[in-house]
Amino acid sequence: RQQIAVNIAKSVCDYFGIQYKEQNQGGNSKVKTGVLLYTKDDAVTGFRIAEKFNNCAVFVRKDDKTASSEVMNCETLYIVGGQSVGHPNEVILSGVSWWETVVNAKAKLGF
Repeated sequence: RQQIAVNIAKSVCDYFGIQYKEQNQGGNSKVKTGVLLYTKDDAVTGFRIAEKFNNCAVFVRKDDKTASSEVMNCETLYIVGGQSVGHPNEVILSGVSWWETVVNAKAKLGF
């Protein structure tokens, strides 16, 4: 499953013209900005936000819709779809629908 996830991530990065960066095996490094996606419906909005923040880290929730513990390594976490994950500096852009999420992102981030 891990290799499949890596291959999907590489394909998505390639599609959006973003350089794929290998995961830090230590897992403790701080990331300035991260984007957490809820479902594939949030991918376009999430990657637009990532572009705005110099192609920052993008995370996708697990099958059970929880977030990886690695999202806590971000200084700021933008949540695109879904609820809070308890991050101390999260910005929730989620709406009731994917369209409302897009509207929220535009209003808060100006793109």
